[in-house]
Formats: sequence, structure tokens, C-alpha cells
Amino acid sequence: MRIDKNSRLNCIGLMLAWTLGGCSGGDPAQSPTPTPAVSLSPSVAASPATTASPSDEFTPAPGVSPLGGKPLSEEEKEYQLKLKKAEEFTLSRNYEEGIPLLEELHEENPKELATLFYLLLSYGTNEDIPVKDSKAYNYAQKILTLDPNSREAAKARSYVNSANLVLPPGFKYGKDTVGLLGGWVVDPEGIYKAKTDIPFHSSIQARLGSDDQTTLWETEASPSTSTGPETLPKGTEVKVLSIKEFFYSLTSWKKALKGKPDLFDKSMFDVAAMYVEVVSEGPLKEKKGWIVNHAERFVNAEGDEQWGVWISNRLDVPREAELVSETPAP
Repeated sequence: MRIDKNSRLNCIGLMLAWTLGGCSGGDPAQSPTPTPAVSLSPSVAASPATTASPSDEFTPAPGVSPLGGKPLSEEEKEYQLKLKKAEEFTLSRNYEEGIPLLEELHEENPKELATLFYLLLSYGTNEDIPVKDSKAYNYAQKILTLDPNSREAAKARSYVNSANLVLPPGFKYGKDTVGLLGGWVVDPEGIYKAKTDIPFHSSIQARLGSDDQTTLWETEASPSTSTGPETLPKGTEVKVLSIKEFFYSLTSWKKALKGKPDLFDKSMFDVAAMYVEVVSEGPLKEKKGWIVNHAERFVNAEGDEQWGVWISNRLDVPREAELVSETPAP
């Protein structure tokens, strides 16, 4: 049986928009994390998740054709009713009953984006973090193959990028972390030189939004799948115009972090992004954009060395502790 994808998606678009919101309270609750959580202060408590209440206004009437005028066949009516029921199970987090029905719908119509997305959501919500050998990853890949420009694809891509994260060799606890060396001391007139090639996001404006933060993190986490950023070549000299520190979680594909979390675990990253202007001669001169200068991952809930450096101070900006150690004794 063939069901017209676009016509039905138009009918359930509002429901998907509700689910795809990312930061809203209607998102699924995050699963328990694999390591003990540690409380840091000051803190910003995350908003509690709430259960969405499906409404008939978000789904097509089973006896009316989405195309208008032409009544649905009995087979089409049955499919629409099952799809509505599967959506209700998913939004109420009844995955035990929802997943078998979604799998059945997917077998009937493998190109249905809504079904694929709800399968990604159902399987992924029950994981600690995204992983490459999971059913959620498989459905995320299918969404990206079927329609890489869809709204569903944005969530799927975020899941895939987190699952593809590979930490570099030499990842260590505590070394050169903000906790040990402090933050960044930038001279407004100072010139800083890139120690390595750096992804350079000249298309992102000075005001860094939450979607832009996701772009910066995902470019670093999964460079093979990212497109768009230029390269700030090693040795390029820049001025640092502003700094933005933000936190990102491997589970942010389903619920983004807002501010500084109350609790940290191994899924979380602390990212220091810098808005820079190129001063070196060459094709990039006077261009402005964002780079990730430094990033850390929470790795240990025990002891003082709770963070490990993932990306290390690419512009070699002075740190608070380094400047204190250079101050001569009276």
C-alpha cells in the first residue's frame, strides 16, 4: 500500500513541530546517566520534563482524504488510525506499546518520516548516550538518507554527530583544565596566533544563539559529516572580540541544555568559543567569525580532577593561573 507522504505530513505537522521543539518541556526526559552525578555551584536547575497530551486537532480525521474530496480507502483509514495511535503512545512515553506499532507502520511504509522520527525518539530516549550500533542510529541514518533537509533530519543529524564522537589520543584528567588554570585573560588589543588549523565559522554572527552553539560543537565532534565552515590556517593571526562559554550534552539532540547545569556527568562538555577577526594578510583578512578555542569533557565524579581537556587552547590565550604565577613576589 502507498500512502502519500507529503499530504499526511502536512496534517500532522503541528504535532511534529511540538515534538521537535528540542528545548521545550514536552521533550522526553533524559535517561539515567552512566556515571554518578556531581553537584557544582552556582547552578541552574534544568526545567522538569512534562508529558505531552496529544490532541485530535494535530491528526487527520480517519474518514477524510488529506487530498480533499476523495474518501480514504478502508486500508488508508486503518493506516491513519494506527499512525495516530502510535503518535499518542510516543508522546505519552508509552514506548512498550508504541515501538511494536511503529515498527509495523514502518514495514508498511518505509518512507514515512514521522514514523522514522518517532522510532528514533522511542529508542534513543532509552539510551544513556547516542551510540553507533543502536537502533536509534539506524533510524536516524534513514531519516538523513530520505530527506536530509527536513526538520526531522536536524534531530537525526544531532544524534548521529554525537554518536560519532571520537576523543583524541592523550585525553587526560585535569590537564590544562579551566578548573586548574582558570579562564581566559584576553588583551583587547592583543594578537593571537592559531596553533593549528581551526574550523572558522564566518557565517555565524556575533550574537551566538543556541543553534549556533550546536553547530560549533557538532563540527568538532564529527568533522567528517560537517559542512560549511572555512578553515583558519595554522599561523593565522587574529584579535579576540568576544568569548562565549556554553555547556553541551551528548543528549542535547533530544533536550538542549540551558545555562549551567545543576548536575554533570560523562555526557557533558564545557566549550569556550571565541569570536575573532583575522588581522593577517591574505584572503581572510578582516573576516570575523567563531571558533572553538578550548573544550573539556566531564570524566570523573570523584576527586578534584573532574574534567579532561578535549580541545586545548588553540589560540594560546593566557590563563588566569598562568598570569598569577608570573607575577613577581613583593
